[in-house]
This record gives sequence, structure tokens and C-alpha cells, in this order.
Amino acid sequence: MEILKEAEVVKNVANILKTNNISGAVAQHGESVLKQPLVKGMRGVKREILTLISTWVGKADDPQV
Repeated sequence: MEILKEAEVVKNVANILKTNNISGAVAQHGESVLKQPLVKGMRGVKREILTLISTWVGKADDPQV
């Protein structure tokens, strides 16, 4: 998890997580936009980032890490 120690990486991850692109697209075009490949990909990336951060935080107290 060395990558999360770099300030620029953490900043980019935070920007991805706080964007409202998906919410805005749903508000503008309806829920059918959720089936588009780009939006599905964005949701998948966000989910993976949250999993990565969750794992990293969970191991932050682990003395072997």
C-alpha cells in the first residue's frame, strides 16, 4: 500500500470519490444512464478504490505492514 503514502495519489483518489458526475448524469438523463459502459466503469473504479482504502485503513494498525 505504498502508493497511498504519496500525496498526489491520495489527492487524485479523493477527487474521484467526491465527483458527482454519475449523480449529475442520472439527474439529467434518468436511470437508464447507469447501464452505459462508461458509467458502469466509473462506478466500478469507485468501488475498487473504496475497497482499497478500506483494506489499507484496516491494516494501518497491523504492526507487520
